[in-house]
Amino acid sequence: MKRKQLIVPLFVVLTFGISLEIFSLTVHEKMPAAQFSVSFSSTPTPYLIPQRTYAQTSTLQKILQQVFAPRNSRDSYAELLATSHKELTSEHFELYVQENYLPVDAATWMVDAEQVYAEDSSRINSALTGKVILLFSPVKTEKCAARGTTYHENLPLILIYADRDTSQKQIMATLAHELGHVLIAQKYPELSSVALNEGMATWVAKDYWQSWKNESLDDAVRRFLREGSYLPLVQNLEMEKAYAQSEDCIQNRDILLTEFASFTDYLIRTYGMDKLAVLFDIPQPEFVNNSRVVDPPDFYGVYGLQLNQLENAWLVELSAQ
Repeated sequence: MKRKQLIVPLFVVLTFGISLEIFSLTVHEKMPAAQFSVSFSSTPTPYLIPQRTYAQTSTLQKILQQVFAPRNSRDSYAELLATSHKELTSEHFELYVQENYLPVDAATWMVDAEQVYAEDSSRINSALTGKVILLFSPVKTEKCAARGTTYHENLPLILIYADRDTSQKQIMATLAHELGHVLIAQKYPELSSVALNEGMATWVAKDYWQSWKNESLDDAVRRFLREGSYLPLVQNLEMEKAYAQSEDCIQNRDILLTEFASFTDYLIRTYGMDKLAVLFDIPQPEFVNNSRVVDPPDFYGVYGLQLNQLENAWLVELSAQ
């Protein structure tokens, strides 16, 4: 039975490289690294993903972050619109330009965007309910910089960080991924798991992602396993390594997005899209003593297996191909 949803102000931006929340983690339990291994002979012992509790950031911290954070890290939806103008409109998009910054040909870009929409919407079997604003911004230079950001407002806004040196394939993959987030938010509004959301968005953008990376999702995972760079899903459900301010965060981000997308593909192939939709219907957080209590996705309730068991089966299948 689903919990009663509490209506509270919460601004969350799911992105192709960044995830912003107004909460900070205070309780964090992880599966010990030594417990993860791929079993080619039997299903591993189930690992129960713990419920997690987050403490609400203090008002003072919020104010300090807003005042002293770098300008380009705190651009608001309203600020972006106020400092830009509408350049072109197509069936599903409105192209805005900020300070005459546009690293692509406007007319060609709108045609490309409509093609991305056609493929994304077909893949997820969902149509936009309104137009989406597209906006470009110079490439971010700070550590762990995002390639794109999606603002989930009444009129969604996709902000792409690119310049004339950014490859067309990366720009298209970024758009396909971010547009995936818009479509996911419409079709699966209860999907609060960052990892599953990012994996699904990458799965929606699969063809563009693979073209950019010049490698299939499954082949990339096999390479991660060979090279020793594989990041176990069961240990990375919160995607911390993808967003932590570290030297290898962008590499980790791409690894995890690829892995969760390949895993999503496995779940769809093996169990069907209907069960995935049930998995995405996650109980919304409860607020207890000024803290946010978050339930993990109910893998066992949907598939009869815990995440580590599903992950093992997926990797065994990949290794056999």
